[in-house]
Amino acid sequence: MKKILTLSFAAFMMATMCTMAQEIKSGINIADMNPQMPAGEDFYEYAGGGWMKAHPLTAEYSRYGVFNELNEKNREQLKELFAQLAEGKHPKGSVGQKVTDLYQLAMDSVRLNREGTSPLASDLQEINKVTKAGLTASLADIHLHLLANPFFGIGVDGDLKNSSMNVVYLEAGTTGLPDRDYYLKNDEDSKQIQEKYRQCMQKLLEMAGYSRKDAKRVITTVYKMEYAFAEASLSRVEARDYTKQYNIYDIAIIGGGVIGSSIARELSKYVLKVCVLEKELDVCNETSGRNSGVLHAGFNNKPGSLMAKFCVEGNENFDKVAEELDIPFKRTGKLVVGFTEEDKEKLIQMKEQGETNGVKNLEIINREKIKE
Repeated sequence: MKKILTLSFAAFMMATMCTMAQEIKSGINIADMNPQMPAGEDFYEYAGGGWMKAHPLTAEYSRYGVFNELNEKNREQLKELFAQLAEGKHPKGSVGQKVTDLYQLAMDSVRLNREGTSPLASDLQEINKVTKAGLTASLADIHLHLLANPFFGIGVDGDLKNSSMNVVYLEAGTTGLPDRDYYLKNDEDSKQIQEKYRQCMQKLLEMAGYSRKDAKRVITTVYKMEYAFAEASLSRVEARDYTKQYNIYDIAIIGGGVIGSSIARELSKYVLKVCVLEKELDVCNETSGRNSGVLHAGFNNKPGSLMAKFCVEGNENFDKVAEELDIPFKRTGKLVVGFTEEDKEKLIQMKEQGETNGVKNLEIINREKIKE
């Protein structure tokens, strides 16, 4: 019996496939094309003229294709599903109850208008507290809790050249306008769009409680950042070239100071693809570029700390590094001066601490020795 059922099912599938093959002769709907237009003269009209004629673009869309149509049908189906769920009663804590509550909350326009931006008040307060020193931690917190993707986007997706593997993608900062051309073009239409965009931001910020003056200050900063993102972005044509988007790295180093640059240099000795991510226009422009030139020995760092370890090892290796990079380097020593008996005790403690950390050639000398 089992064999007969299997054969019958197979015969049914073959018959169905044959019928479908007879009905569907091509994956292309000829009605969506305009064969009257020569392809060499206007390929866009040739390929989609029929569709555009049958679906004139309405004001709410900037484009309308089959995927837009599919999306709208999907939205309608979801709406019907939510409406049906909302009509019934569901046990507390059930999926039905959660979906219904969320749907009704989103559809309660009276409450939304009454509350305005007040539900965002705590988030806006936290944003206003952000300092330059705490910016990195704040950005990490926003990304971690999926509130937004400021300055960059990060996520996991399939490898563009290896579908069997997922990789982490790091994307450039986002902009409010659709793409770079909206920022970089200087024609009158583009300038008008840019101004309307700034006016929109102004209105939103004032609705959120910012004063007119503060809103203008925020807009100036935000638009300047978005313009910089746009300048660094690929053009529409370049963005279609996936080879330019395929930048796989084995290691990404965040920060191009002395430490980050030194790590990158060391890793360059291996068969690895390494990138250094630096927010400034060049490496070593922050703390590293403002150093007095002192090469710390490690005698005033807490014993057992990484700072002590790296200072000692870095100091010892600097002669070799300077020679390899052809950097003029001369050891002149460092003098820590004390004037009182209390200072002398601190110097003794500092010497003992340095020796514990592994610093060599430390000594306490008197006034006469200094004068020599």
